[in-house]
Amino acid sequence: MFGREFGALNRTVICAGWKLLLVDSNPGDNPPLAAEQLDWIREQLKATDANTPLVLCTHHPLMPHTKSSLLAGADQVLALCKEHNLKAALAGHYHGNQEEIADGVLFTTTACLSTTRSNFDGSPAKGYRLFHCRNGEIVTEFVPVQERDR
Repeated sequence: MFGREFGALNRTVICAGWKLLLVDSNPGDNPPLAAEQLDWIREQLKATDANTPLVLCTHHPLMPHTKSSLLAGADQVLALCKEHNLKAALAGHYHGNQEEIADGVLFTTTACLSTTRSNFDGSPAKGYRLFHCRNGEIVTEFVPVQERDR
Protein backbone atom coordinates (compact mmCIF):
# COMPACT_ATOMS: atom_id res chain seq x y z
CA MET A 1 0.00 0.00 0.00
CA PHE A 2 2.84 2.42 0.82
CA GLY A 3 4.38 1.93 -2.61
CA ARG A 4 1.08 2.64 -4.32
CA GLU A 5 0.64 5.90 -2.41
CA PHE A 6 4.20 7.20 -2.18
CA GLY A 7 6.28 5.39 -4.80
CA ALA A 8 9.38 3.22 -4.56
CA LEU A 9 10.24 1.81 -1.15
CA ASN A 10 13.97 2.25 -1.82
CA ARG A 11 14.86 5.72 -2.97
CA THR A 12 17.64 8.25 -3.21
CA VAL A 13 17.30 11.86 -2.11
CA ILE A 14 19.94 14.43 -3.00
CA CYS A 15 19.84 17.67 -1.04
CA ALA A 16 22.46 20.42 -0.71
CA GLY A 17 25.25 18.10 -1.85
CA TRP A 18 24.27 15.29 0.54
CA LYS A 19 22.98 11.93 -0.67
CA LEU A 20 20.44 10.01 1.40
CA LEU A 21 19.74 6.35 0.68
CA LEU A 22 16.34 5.37 2.03
CA VAL A 23 16.25 1.59 2.26
CA ASP A 24 13.20 -0.53 3.08
CA SER A 25 14.65 -2.89 5.69
CA ASN A 26 11.43 -4.76 6.43
CA PRO A 27 11.03 -7.44 7.65
CA GLY A 28 14.65 -7.13 8.85
CA ASP A 29 14.22 -8.67 12.30
CA ASN A 30 15.47 -12.10 11.26
CA PRO A 31 16.37 -12.35 7.59
CA PRO A 32 18.92 -9.85 6.30
CA LEU A 33 18.11 -7.53 3.43
CA ALA A 34 17.15 -9.31 0.24
CA ALA A 35 19.78 -9.65 -2.49
CA GLU A 36 17.80 -7.15 -4.61
CA GLN A 37 18.04 -4.53 -1.87
CA LEU A 38 21.78 -5.07 -1.43
CA ASP A 39 22.19 -4.81 -5.22
CA TRP A 40 20.20 -1.56 -5.17
CA ILE A 41 22.52 -0.13 -2.50
CA ARG A 42 25.59 -1.22 -4.50
CA GLU A 43 24.23 0.49 -7.64
CA GLN A 44 23.50 3.71 -5.73
CA LEU A 45 27.00 3.70 -4.26
CA LYS A 46 28.60 3.10 -7.68
CA ALA A 47 26.86 6.27 -8.86
CA THR A 48 28.07 8.25 -5.82
CA ASP A 49 31.35 10.12 -5.61
CA ALA A 50 33.31 8.75 -2.66
CA ASN A 51 33.55 12.26 -1.12
CA THR A 52 29.80 12.97 -1.18
CA PRO A 53 28.36 13.10 2.36
CA LEU A 54 26.18 10.01 2.60
CA VAL A 55 23.31 9.17 4.97
CA LEU A 56 21.83 5.68 5.16
CA CYS A 57 18.23 5.48 6.41
CA THR A 58 16.67 2.15 7.36
CA HIS A 59 13.79 1.10 9.56
CA HIS A 60 15.97 -1.26 11.62
CA PRO A 61 19.08 0.04 13.44
CA LEU A 62 22.57 -0.50 12.08
CA MET A 63 24.34 0.58 15.29
CA PRO A 64 27.57 -1.38 15.75
CA HIS A 65 27.46 -1.56 19.57
CA THR A 66 23.71 -2.01 20.03
CA LYS A 67 22.35 -5.50 19.55
CA SER A 68 18.73 -4.74 20.38
CA SER A 69 16.50 -4.63 17.28
CA LEU A 70 19.57 -4.56 15.01
CA LEU A 71 19.03 -5.19 11.31
CA ALA A 72 20.03 -8.74 10.46
CA GLY A 73 23.15 -8.43 8.32
CA ALA A 74 23.88 -4.88 9.49
CA ASP A 75 27.64 -5.48 9.18
CA GLN A 76 27.20 -6.46 5.53
CA VAL A 77 25.23 -3.29 4.78
CA LEU A 78 27.79 -1.06 6.51
CA ALA A 79 30.64 -2.81 4.70
CA LEU A 80 29.13 -1.67 1.39
CA CYS A 81 29.66 1.94 2.50
CA LYS A 82 33.28 1.54 3.65
CA GLU A 83 34.78 3.37 0.65
CA HIS A 84 32.28 6.24 0.90
CA ASN A 85 31.83 9.29 3.09
CA LEU A 86 29.15 7.77 5.33
CA LYS A 87 28.13 10.43 7.85
CA ALA A 88 25.10 8.82 9.47
CA ALA A 89 22.92 5.72 9.70
CA LEU A 90 19.45 6.70 10.87
CA ALA A 91 16.79 4.28 12.03
CA GLY A 92 13.63 3.75 13.99
CA HIS A 93 12.12 0.43 15.07
CA TYR A 94 13.73 0.44 18.52
CA HIS A 95 11.46 3.27 19.77
CA GLY A 96 14.06 4.72 22.10
CA ASN A 97 16.61 7.51 21.89
CA GLN A 98 20.03 6.14 21.08
CA GLU A 99 23.01 8.01 19.68
CA GLU A 100 26.35 6.46 19.00
CA ILE A 101 29.36 7.61 17.01
CA ALA A 102 31.55 4.85 15.62
CA ASP A 103 34.40 5.48 13.19
CA GLY A 104 33.11 9.03 12.70
CA VAL A 105 29.60 7.87 11.71
CA LEU A 106 26.53 8.99 13.68
CA PHE A 107 24.09 6.14 14.42
CA THR A 108 20.66 6.96 15.87
CA THR A 109 17.28 5.60 16.77
CA THR A 110 14.44 7.79 18.01
CA ALA A 111 11.75 7.56 20.66
CA CYS A 112 8.32 6.60 19.45
CA LEU A 113 6.07 9.43 18.36
CA SER A 114 2.93 7.29 18.57
CA THR A 115 0.62 7.70 21.54
CA THR A 116 -0.53 4.09 21.13
CA ARG A 117 2.88 2.47 21.56
CA SER A 118 5.54 2.68 24.22
CA ASN A 119 9.30 2.93 23.83
CA PHE A 120 11.23 -0.34 23.88
CA ASP A 121 13.73 1.25 26.27
CA GLY A 122 10.95 1.99 28.79
CA SER A 123 11.51 5.76 28.69
CA PRO A 124 8.46 8.05 28.60
CA ALA A 125 9.91 10.36 25.89
CA LYS A 126 7.79 11.01 22.80
CA GLY A 127 9.09 13.03 19.91
CA TYR A 128 10.99 13.19 16.68
CA ARG A 129 14.55 13.87 15.60
CA LEU A 130 15.90 16.68 13.45
CA PHE A 131 19.19 16.40 11.60
CA HIS A 132 21.21 19.47 10.71
CA CYS A 133 23.60 18.83 7.81
CA ARG A 134 26.09 21.64 7.31
CA ASN A 135 29.62 21.90 6.00
CA GLY A 136 29.90 18.12 5.60
CA GLU A 137 28.90 17.47 9.23
CA ILE A 138 25.67 16.22 10.77
CA VAL A 139 24.26 17.12 14.18
CA THR A 140 21.10 15.63 15.67
CA GLU A 141 18.45 17.16 17.89
CA PHE A 142 15.62 15.29 19.63
CA VAL A 143 12.42 17.34 19.74
CA PRO A 144 10.05 16.17 22.48
CA VAL A 145 6.31 16.51 22.03
CA GLN A 146 3.67 16.77 24.70
CA GLU A 147 0.83 14.27 24.66
CA ARG A 148 -2.55 15.98 24.35
CA ASP A 149 -5.53 15.08 26.45
CA ARG A 150 -7.99 13.03 24.47
